[in-house]
Amino acid sequence: MQTQDPYLLLGLKENVTDSDVTAAFHAALRKYPPEREPERFAQTSEAYEAIRTEEQRVRRRLFPPCLSPAELAGYFDVPVDRHASVGIGRDVWLREARKNWARSRLS
Repeated sequence: MQTQDPYLLLGLKENVTDSDVTAAFHAALRKYPPEREPERFAQTSEAYEAIRTEEQRVRRRLFPPCLSPAELAGYFDVPVDRHASVGIGRDVWLREARKNWARSRLS
């Protein structure tokens, strides 16, 4: 199954409330019932679970799925600094992680 942006899948903008997400999910369920379109239902359910609460939406903005510090730390073999994962510090951390990864590949 191809991963898509949950906001686009549910037809939402990024500045939404919990009730907006729930309403969009229920509208999508009426439009794509699981009996008729099981694949689309699975995508819709996955999108809803990804942005269901405010905490999940904030976490998604700070750490997009492809750039989560924990995943990058395992991939680049560098320690995760929780303070470096926000704002400018995150950019510095990513740059250093990429340098370390490149050095390890050359060795």
